[in-house]
Amino acid sequence: MIGLDTNVLVRFITKDDPDQSPTAAKFLDSLTRKNPGYPSLTGLVGSSPL
Repeated sequence: MIGLDTNVLVRFITKDDPDQSPTAAKFLDSLTRKNPGYPSLTGLVGSSPL
C-alpha cells in the first residue's frame, strides 16, 4: 500500500506549483488497482477546516 501525502493531493488538485503539480499528477497517474495509493486518516482529518 502506498500512502498519499496531503501535499501531493493538494498540488494535483490546485495545480498551483509549476514544478510540483506535474510531478504529483505523474505519480497519481502511475497508481493502479494492483498498486493503489491511499490518503491517511490523519492527513484527511488534519487538513479539514474546523
